[in-house]
Amino acid sequence: MVSCGAFAETINCTAINSLPATISVSGIYCLKTDLSTSLTSGTAITISTNNVTIDMNGLKLGGLGGGINSTAQGIFAKNRLSIEIRSGTIRGFGTGIFLQATPAGTGGGHIVRDMLIDGSGSTGVMFFAVRYSVLRDSRIFDIGYPENGFQAIGVYLTDGARDTVIEDNVISSVRSGASPVGIAVALSLRTRIAGNATTYPVPARLRSRRPSSQRRIQRTRRGSAPVRPVRGWRCRV
Repeated sequence: MVSCGAFAETINCTAINSLPATISVSGIYCLKTDLSTSLTSGTAITISTNNVTIDMNGLKLGGLGGGINSTAQGIFAKNRLSIEIRSGTIRGFGTGIFLQATPAGTGGGHIVRDMLIDGSGSTGVMFFAVRYSVLRDSRIFDIGYPENGFQAIGVYLTDGARDTVIEDNVISSVRSGASPVGIAVALSLRTRIAGNATTYPVPARLRSRRPSSQRRIQRTRRGSAPVRPVRGWRCRV
């Protein structure tokens, strides 16, 4: 179940009051009001330390002012451990949430839950080479613009992301002029994708360059119909 609208406000936290912001001290951070930016590149909130929670308290991080060609990220962390992002909306930007590890495995243990990600120009949520991370109970929709020429991907696991759970999310209205993809899995191992739903106009496409026996895909749905992976490195449902 996607439950982004239900949350308990976090009060004992460090408020993020302006953008762009960099978090360099571990702890619990939160939004106290909606925040927006017109960045066309760079990042609205950069996390540069481990053990950080961002509780958005049902509020919005907005990047629509950057336009449809923006390459900015809403929230970004590289080579970090134990990041949690929860309970709010990220609207606009090129990529809503981008969690990266370079080289692979130098970051992970992240949780993204109870989020609404919409209006991203390219990708809603990207796990790039991170490990032991979870995306759960979130809605990713209205991703991509045919006019900007970017490939639109709702959820993207790539370049060595492994031991990842993508569960109980709704991915809808992913569209672009270049093969929109609901959920893309590339060069990633031991991925569990279960209980998700994709709705018109985009079908779920699960991609992996590893044999299907090395990943676990259960009951991802388009509407109410179950889907099944096909054999080979790429499965399309």
